[in-house]
Amino acid sequence: MRRRIWLLLLLLLLFPTAVYAHVVGAFKDFLVDIRDEDATERLRAELEDTRIQIENLTPHVERLNAAFTVKQDEQIPLLQFYQSIGTDVMLNFILDADSIVDVLANLRLIELKLDQDLAALNRLYLEYRTVKAARDALASYEQLLQMIEANLRSREEFLAEYGHLTDEEIADAADSLWAKEANVLDEILIADKDRVQRRIRQITVQDRPRAPFRIEQDLLNRYLELDYYIQSDHVYVHYAKNSLDIILIGMVTRDDERTASLKFEAGFMNGIRIADLYMNQMPGFVLDYSKLNPNSKDFYVDQTNGAIVLMPVEYAGE
Repeated sequence: MRRRIWLLLLLLLLFPTAVYAHVVGAFKDFLVDIRDEDATERLRAELEDTRIQIENLTPHVERLNAAFTVKQDEQIPLLQFYQSIGTDVMLNFILDADSIVDVLANLRLIELKLDQDLAALNRLYLEYRTVKAARDALASYEQLLQMIEANLRSREEFLAEYGHLTDEEIADAADSLWAKEANVLDEILIADKDRVQRRIRQITVQDRPRAPFRIEQDLLNRYLELDYYIQSDHVYVHYAKNSLDIILIGMVTRDDERTASLKFEAGFMNGIRIADLYMNQMPGFVLDYSKLNPNSKDFYVDQTNGAIVLMPVEYAGE
């Protein structure tokens, strides 16, 4: 039975169909067709182009960061100075002024100057954040491409050894590799799921009391065994050991008013698409929102590059 499943899988790979409709972006470009001999070269060209874009953006990010730091260092002491002498300045204005109109005019001039300085500082910060976000998104995409590149290398090695065989024999070889090395993957996923459940607060950040909760990729990978790459379109999970290289693709969606979970849609073992029979056995982690915000009635879930965002319905629109 399992051999027939892998044979069906290989036939689907050799003759791509709508089964790949949910495999998007870089995976659709590079991993869908097992016989695509140009995939590796296209991917390396994409990697090189991405690296060039990162190299071009990095000096701009550094210049903006340096400029913002200088301006910030100039403004903070000035603001602290005005704050510390505020009462004295107000008293002197009153004593020295000929009328209350003069007092208000002088205070208004100081207020305008402070507003202008802070607005300029804020514009500089927003420009820095925008360029940095673009650079970080490219860096995250580069990581994703490198992961695909490793998977393609494994596919090349697999086909170099078994590509001369018939489709059924290739299916047998893939089935044997799965049974030998990949059957522990579901156990690792369960262990990661348990870690997320225990450490939900450690992997979550909230910038301010009424801000959304963010499950950060870096924090997630600090505690989990597998490598998780969070993008705005999907979450990608990577497992590599010995001659095995596996990528799982899924999305985090809301289950109910208490939880959201990672649900896998597709997977590739050494560049070969994993059969749905096996994918259905792959458990994703569960995010228990009720532990983070027990008084909230419900939440929205979203994916951004580098984080999963849980937004309480009470804060939506703020």
